[in-house]
Amino acid sequence: MNNYLYEGDIIMNILFTCAGRRTYLLKYFKENLSEGDKIVATDMSLTAPALQVADMKLQVPAVYDSEYVNIMLRICEEQRIDALFSLNDLELPILAENKARFEAIGVKVVVSDPKVIDIAFDKYKTAQWIESLGLTAPKTYVCLEDCKKALASGEITFPLFMKPRWGSGSIGLESIADMEELNIY
Repeated sequence: MNNYLYEGDIIMNILFTCAGRRTYLLKYFKENLSEGDKIVATDMSLTAPALQVADMKLQVPAVYDSEYVNIMLRICEEQRIDALFSLNDLELPILAENKARFEAIGVKVVVSDPKVIDIAFDKYKTAQWIESLGLTAPKTYVCLEDCKKALASGEITFPLFMKPRWGSGSIGLESIADMEELNIY
């Protein structure tokens, strides 16, 4: 950890990446940190609402930029960051892949194992994993014909919910009322 002494107290500096609109989360942390602790937040846009809550706000490139990880490492060193939280699930695989680099400079990256991230991103793999635990998951189909067969046999009924197999934030979620809509979507 990069904790350092400040008038006898240990200081905790936390970095929130891809801060976006999650103002409530940064406020919660600020309310529960000690005096002298610092919230640093980054985003592609300096107008991101959550940045206004941070003690230090920094603009960074997109997570897919070839220099993104190096820039984040530099920020961690310059701001003496102790813990890093990503607020964007698209960034999670990148951070998981580079976790050791951050930990080598004393930064605790709060991110799941790459295998867990892979399962969570893939709706079909998520359903299979849930079932592998002996739990019930919603019937999940990746092939339109399999879905139509399940409808014809009465295994499932309308309404159905359809979303991209890989995605985020319920983007592309559709409620399907009947066969005509199923064929359209």
